[in-house]
Amino acid sequence: MRARPDRTLALSTTLIDYLILGDANVAKSVPRTFHMDSLLTADERTRAEQVALGFFMLSHFIADACMPCHCDARALSSFDGELHPRWEGLIETKVGSTFTDNKLSATSCQPSALLEKAMAIDKSYGLTFDQPIPAIADNDVWKELVAVCRASFAIASVVAPPSSFPYEGKGTLPLQDVPVALLAKATTTIVHDAVLNVAITWKNVWGRFGKK
Repeated sequence: MRARPDRTLALSTTLIDYLILGDANVAKSVPRTFHMDSLLTADERTRAEQVALGFFMLSHFIADACMPCHCDARALSSFDGELHPRWEGLIETKVGSTFTDNKLSATSCQPSALLEKAMAIDKSYGLTFDQPIPAIADNDVWKELVAVCRASFAIASVVAPPSSFPYEGKGTLPLQDVPVALLAKATTTIVHDAVLNVAITWKNVWGRFGKK
């Protein structure tokens, strides 16, 4: 479990430095004076593409932490079992194929069009963000992700109660054995939390530069 909070903290901290050391295009979004600016050449500065990749990696680890099987050390949550890969497949089905690797690599959509498609998926899950995105408690990214992991394990324990599937057990749990209503609610919660927690963490990074 610790890997995802550790990586999220490391990447969010790195991104703050990336933005501080950004090239002219990055500086348009984050005007920041660095006291050693004169020592950096244009080639040594962070490009917008590098920043985008960093945010993608950050989002990946946050979303991973929202998947219950990633935060459950029991054998039934292993990717070699039945529950984990099939549950991830169900999540992918719910999200749709718009953002699969092959479609994104070949798309001619402008970023604004892709964002509109992402927002349409969010809306289907009731993710409208009518309320302001909350700030991270105590500005502590690591503790925030630990809490996310604990919540994910709690969901795993609801789907597969430890009383029936003990921690030291080797049993598996086929997806079809999970009540449909419970699985649907849990899957919606996963998607909701993944989007919200990515937004919360992005807000924390950009908030260092006065961005909301």
